[in-house]
Amino acid sequence: MSRRGWRKRVGAWLRCWCRQLVPFGAGAPSAGNGLGTATGLRGLGQKQRPRLPFEVIVGDVAAPPAELSALNFDHVICNPPYFAPKAGTASTNASRETALREDVSLATWIDVATRRLRPRGTLTMILRADRLDSYFQAIDARMGSHIVLPLTSRAQKPAQRVIFCSRKGGRAGLQMCPPMVLHEGPQHFEDGDDFTKIASDVLRGGAAIHLK
Repeated sequence: MSRRGWRKRVGAWLRCWCRQLVPFGAGAPSAGNGLGTATGLRGLGQKQRPRLPFEVIVGDVAAPPAELSALNFDHVICNPPYFAPKAGTASTNASRETALREDVSLATWIDVATRRLRPRGTLTMILRADRLDSYFQAIDARMGSHIVLPLTSRAQKPAQRVIFCSRKGGRAGLQMCPPMVLHEGPQHFEDGDDFTKIASDVLRGGAAIHLK
């Protein structure tokens, strides 16, 4: 597996714990595979992929298909494009640029996800850490009880990604979790993985991340 492919699966699997759930976005197949045979799993994706262990509804997040709009879920997970328009350096790979560059606003992603949630359902997103402010600008009063889990590559390193979890109708205050460290040691010294025990338990053993 390529390093790029492994990073994609890390991002998807770190979001995966559910009962009745829908993943939104191009990462829906990876997230769905991480969930295995979870009940009630549907994905809103941008491409059809054969032989997946769940149903894929192909459509546009900005204008969801009627088939999806008629449904509600206990959980929604998604990984919107990491970069806002004109932020950062554009990729020379056109497909990668399309996947990483936002052309539908984060507020739209959150609104569509919120509409698909049942009361007390949860929305879980993974974003770049520097978009924390954008998340809280986009979320509205329908969602509350926000939990933030920073993800850092190594101890003493700044978080590069953040998992957000918000509950529909939640009223609890904001909770900031201790960072989850993904790799042992100060740097990568040799081929092979150097995951921390908690990261290995999640990625290889299917352990849950308990946000509380």
